[in-house]
Amino acid sequence: RLGAPTFCAATMSALRLYRQMVRASRTYNDYNLRSYTLRRCREGFLANKGQTDPKAIEALLAQGREQLAVMQRQSVISNMYAGEKSVMETL
Repeated sequence: RLGAPTFCAATMSALRLYRQMVRASRTYNDYNLRSYTLRRCREGFLANKGQTDPKAIEALLAQGREQLAVMQRQSVISNMYAGEKSVMETL
């Protein structure tokens, strides 16, 4: 069982990572990429919401940090080669 300080630290780390991923997903120019990355972030965090094993939580947070770095790099590349706006963005 997780102790209160460990659980609180893991929860705060997960929330911080989630916010960073949501912010990173908003930086894409393409509507489809924005909605896809936002949806995947939500689904990923909800799927692991009940995780209680400290080692598993640390592994998931490390994997999330790696994915955040990929999202940030991909966003820069995506914004360098921005295309036309989607029909969904003009509404």
